[in-house]
Amino acid sequence: MRSAKAKAQIGIAALSNQSTINEIASKNNIHPTQVRRWRDKIQNEAESLFTDNHQKAIAEKDKQMEELYKQIGQQKVEADWLKKKFGIIH
Repeated sequence: MRSAKAKAQIGIAALSNQSTINEIASKNNIHPTQVRRWRDKIQNEAESLFTDNHQKAIAEKDKQMEELYKQIGQQKVEADWLKKKFGIIH
């Protein structure tokens, strides 16, 4: 199992075109297809490294809010069930 750093270095080496995919694969004892996948992943996701951090923060906050609303809903259902079970419903 290779570390994320090792995968990134191999992918970057493939992007640099200083060696062929096959040479990089041979040097690192992995299949050329894997080198291509890591290279393509870096190419496809590089733009996200430079996106606005504010957008990332908003997305994370929205995700947290969604989870909290889900938990509140679950607790309400459980509380209502307990009230009904023990005859506390008004």
